[in-house]
Amino acid sequence: MRRQYFKIALIVLTLATAACGRRSGGESEEVLSESIGPSEEEMARLQQQLAAIEKEKQMADSLAEVKRKLGEEPVYIINTNYGIIKVKLYNDTPRHRDNFIKLANSGYYNGTLFHRVVKNFMIQGGDPYTRDTTKIDQWGEGGPGYTIESEFIPDHVHKKGALAAARRGDIANPMKESHGSQFYIVVDGDACFHLNGDYTVFGEVVEGMKTVELIASAKTNKYDRPLQDVKVISIRLEGTPEILLKDSEEGGQERSLSDAEKLEELKRKYGNLKDVDEMRKEREAAEKSLPDTETIDEDDPNKEGAGIDRSTESQEQIVEENSDTRENR
Repeated sequence: MRRQYFKIALIVLTLATAACGRRSGGESEEVLSESIGPSEEEMARLQQQLAAIEKEKQMADSLAEVKRKLGEEPVYIINTNYGIIKVKLYNDTPRHRDNFIKLANSGYYNGTLFHRVVKNFMIQGGDPYTRDTTKIDQWGEGGPGYTIESEFIPDHVHKKGALAAARRGDIANPMKESHGSQFYIVVDGDACFHLNGDYTVFGEVVEGMKTVELIASAKTNKYDRPLQDVKVISIRLEGTPEILLKDSEEGGQERSLSDAEKLEELKRKYGNLKDVDEMRKEREAAEKSLPDTETIDEDDPNKEGAGIDRSTESQEQIVEENSDTRENR
């Protein structure tokens, strides 16, 4: 009898061990399958593409700096899902010019929306919060966390196509400092003439006014938000490649992507290295058009002020003033 008990115990122990082995093996296989990421070949291609893209970005930034030091008024291309808008940045508003260049070159505006559109008045964008629909109640409040000292130039008025900086209202902002990133483009100069001397105009549209008017005609809700997204795909210096790889988040802070995320982003945006080659050709062509120049070290003219809490006050003020103007005309 004791021998039979021993046999039964041995059989139970054997079955239990086998079951544990199968379960452990299954878990190992599951863990292994979960840990499998991009192949070595894919990762090698990823690293090669990232290096090439980063090199082209650095060269594009250098080209922008060279053009600025040559005294040219830089032209930036705002690529939207409604079409292209080309804007020239004035050299006599250097703080606003250089801030716009810094943000545009870093990809800060990529994926943002023109969140406020008033027909026959202006279109406004530049808020990083507009990338996030969960922050829709805060649209118009986002920015890099600083303001820019105003630069009022009598010759720069709110004419049709003027590029100007949004700001908070006079009560909260008596110095009339500009918002760190939000801007607007004038659709009707007559409707905006009363803003002269109160909001900094730092550029103008040189091509693509039809795109601006098309955006301005978009249907909106009671908050002047377009019912269909008006998206800024990218903003880049004319003659430099379009960089669509996401490398910044709201607030201009660096975004940390995993290798797998970077790989998927590259697959979606580029596919292969031929696009990087085209980027290089565009940049080299632009460089050939420049005369030889020496590099001069200069201090950064940007002045960062205290962080801002809201920017919607200025927007509401603009619309209220515009409404009053319409009634008076």
